Amino acid sequence: MTVPCPACGGEIPTSGVSPGERIQCPSCGKAFKTTRASCPAPALNRSDEAAGYALADPTKRCPYCGETIKQAAIKCKHCGSDLRAPPAHPPPLPARQAPAQGYQPGAAVFPRGPVGGPRIPYRPETFSTLYRWFAILMGAGILLAVMVIGAVLSAAVVPNWIPTAAGLLVFAVLIGFPAWIAAILLSFILLFKAWNQIQDGYQRTSAVSAVGFCFVPFFNFYWIFVAYYGLAQDLNGYARRNQIAAPRVSEGLALTCCILLVCSLGCWKYPVLWMLALLPWIVSAFVVLHQIKAASMAVAQAKLQAASAAIGV
Repeated sequence: MTVPCPACGGEIPTSGVSPGERIQCPSCGKAFKTTRASCPAPALNRSDEAAGYALADPTKRCPYCGETIKQAAIKCKHCGSDLRAPPAHPPPLPARQAPAQGYQPGAAVFPRGPVGGPRIPYRPETFSTLYRWFAILMGAGILLAVMVIGAVLSAAVVPNWIPTAAGLLVFAVLIGFPAWIAAILLSFILLFKAWNQIQDGYQRTSAVSAVGFCFVPFFNFYWIFVAYYGLAQDLNGYARRNQIAAPRVSEGLALTCCILLVCSLGCWKYPVLWMLALLPWIVSAFVVLHQIKAASMAVAQAKLQAASAAIGV
């Protein structure tokens, strides 16, 4: 590389000369000091440039597909494009994605779906009160049903018992049937609240759907498995994720309870089979709802303690 002499205009070679160094013109012999403009840095060739980039960042993005490849690559291993000819319209760089998150024991819970639940945590007494009245009303209905069956059998043997049996039948219809209906409604309220307080994004359904679809004819034969057996699974999972010392709901017993209910509803035309399925279902329903009540009380207590700690009470 050369620069013109400021005195005679002759060419002065500047190879290996640093800015600020004094050089002498070979034509006129006049000496002068070089500047940065008169001694520009030598241009790097392609191999030097590639080596410099490799030292700075060993990778680059493919201008065709945006994937990360080696800095010295001349062909993309992802899309197979020739990198020696850049594209006319390179694609925009892909947006940076957050790392996948999921549940880990002892770590924070990252929801996978919509999160809901009550605005104010339920009190544990809510679940105990619902179950207590369910058990009282259901027990009263069962007792009246047993009395009617005994009276009918007695009237078949002793004709003088017919008026008594008729009176007991009327009493059971007026008192026992409403007690059964009230007990069933209370069980659905308990079911709704148990689902509603575990809406953390990992639940399989909402509280409204869990109860509402139980009233859809024929579809409810399937849905009761989601509403009760699914609740046993999700309630246990919620307690494990949040490290709550809640009593475990027996998932096997909940599944058995659902199967017995379907069998009792499906064979109501056959009294013997109906009774064989109905009586075990009543017993299992009492036990499963008691376990759901106990686990829900533990969850409600943990939520209340967490809310009190959050506001510094």
